Amino acid sequence: MFKFLKTLSCVLMLFTASQSFASNSDSQFFIEGDLLVWQPHLEGIQRLINVESETTSVVDGVDTGSVNLQNKKFDFDWRAGYRLGLGYNFCSNWVLEGFWTHYRGHGSKQFSKFGLSATGHWDMDYDVVDVLLVTPACCACGCFDWNAFGGIKVALIDSEITTRDPLRNLSSSVFTTESITSLIQSINHVKDKFYFHGFGPEIGVNSRYHCGCGISIFAKAAGSLVFAHFKDKVHVRDQSTDSTSIVMGSSVSRIDLLTNSRVRSGNDDFLCRPVLDLSLGVEWERNFSCCNHDSTLVVKLAWEHHQWFGFNRVALASGDLYLDGVTLSGIVRF
Repeated sequence: MFKFLKTLSCVLMLFTASQSFASNSDSQFFIEGDLLVWQPHLEGIQRLINVESETTSVVDGVDTGSVNLQNKKFDFDWRAGYRLGLGYNFCSNWVLEGFWTHYRGHGSKQFSKFGLSATGHWDMDYDVVDVLLVTPACCACGCFDWNAFGGIKVALIDSEITTRDPLRNLSSSVFTTESITSLIQSINHVKDKFYFHGFGPEIGVNSRYHCGCGISIFAKAAGSLVFAHFKDKVHVRDQSTDSTSIVMGSSVSRIDLLTNSRVRSGNDDFLCRPVLDLSLGVEWERNFSCCNHDSTLVVKLAWEHHQWFGFNRVALASGDLYLDGVTLSGIVRF
């Protein structure tokens, strides 16, 4: 809730600033709502252990059976999010605008074989606010125009990774009068929470090619340098069960030993990370009248790509955060 109030306050500040230009008869206010259908991808979290094969061998009269394990990738889900924006056209077509993007990402992996079950989950709360000042459009030719923009990007991104990794070792020894069988099963639980909160400068360029009949093709490219506070909290719990069976003649004895261990660690650091935002799409624009005022309706459909370089710094892992998908936008100018 606190994070929501912080992002909402940024939007309200922008709205208050835009109202200060209401005395300008040439100003134009707009509101925007976007539906996001994105798929995230976080590199470096393939720490989920999965079953590959089972082997058996005999060494010095001792039969040993083991399960070999290997790392597997997470499956990341397509999920919906939203973006809210508002802005004001003032002072010879300079535009002050702001956008709040909210998205929740999820990834998981599950596998079961040889009596072992491995699971892993990744969840992310993604809140980003962009406050931008856009220059007037420059017309390169009759059908093509472009403009530049600059501002501030504020990021509040929280993630959590939870894994459950099994391991089993079986050994048996046969002697003249007795046999001993030992089965060791251990489960490794890892819960890793990390927070990326920061802000930094942002610059970019918009371009648009007018096809006629209110239809245009547009592209946008932006780069940011975000200075962030990175905090990582790791909780590891190992649960191990050692079951030993001793057979002597007709009698059977069994000994079970259960052990638990917990380790807590963390990392607190300040980072500087570059961010790349790209979009390409088509838009349709139409003018209409409402309450004796001329207004404009714009509908956009675009493919977006967002990349946070070096975002992941969990344990020994490292990698980028990607967000890719389709965005459907509706804009009303009045």
